[in-house]
Amino acid sequence: MVGSCRARWLLLVPALLLVGAVLIVPSAAGLARSFTAPGDGGQAVFVGSVNYWRVLADRDARTSVGNGVEYALISAPLSMIAGLALAIAIASAHRREALRLLFLTPWLASPIAVGVLWRFFLNNPVGLANLLLTHLGRPLALGPFSNPGLALPLAAGVDVWRTSPLVAFLLVPGLLAIPAELRDQAAIDGAVGWRLFRDVLVPALRPLLAAVLLLRLADALGTSDTLFTLTHGGPVDRTTTLALYSYMRLAVADDWARGLAAAWLIVVLSVVLGTVCLWVARDRR
Repeated sequence: MVGSCRARWLLLVPALLLVGAVLIVPSAAGLARSFTAPGDGGQAVFVGSVNYWRVLADRDARTSVGNGVEYALISAPLSMIAGLALAIAIASAHRREALRLLFLTPWLASPIAVGVLWRFFLNNPVGLANLLLTHLGRPLALGPFSNPGLALPLAAGVDVWRTSPLVAFLLVPGLLAIPAELRDQAAIDGAVGWRLFRDVLVPALRPLLAAVLLLRLADALGTSDTLFTLTHGGPVDRTTTLALYSYMRLAVADDWARGLAAAWLIVVLSVVLGTVCLWVARDRR
């Protein structure tokens, strides 16, 4: 028994070393660096939580937090709904594995390529949206991403289009793992359609749904590449999320102290928002 346990741990060592090298060590280094600032001679000096307070005192950063939360609360739930519907359709189809991989294509595409594609479709004078509106006699002088009221919801919609297939890909095995006896018993009890979905599928998938929702919330809060390609954070900072703010501080303003602090605030925000969503979605029965 002791030898078997030791063998299992030895098999885990390569994976643990890889995770430590590519995830834990860089993350810990970034966290430590977020508590420093450039001193005399360019050397990093420990300043405690000063960088975090500087971010929280920045009006642009506070605006980006609100934008990021709004973006995540639009994108994550809608991608869960669309992904679950797609997963149910795939699970009940023939050649489901081929369909599962085929529908994953939007997520496999580069986020920057997705942003370029949808910016051309929606915000280009010769794009799809203006082409259709021209045929209706109502061409747009400016694309919808130039409208402060439409830019953020549309950008979230692009994220839903990109990530819903991933949600479906993750949920299909859970659907297939639901025992047939549960479905048969539900059919005997007259639970079909919506009742089958509500009383059988959702309770059986609840842990998996919660895990995927947390994944989607963290992903949406950390999205910057697609947003930058679509809107560059505009119009008037309407689509500047905390992730994009962090990128702009790090890569554009060369202010790595505030950029790293903002990046770690995304982690805190993900934990808080995820906890709230899990509390709201918990089983109250």
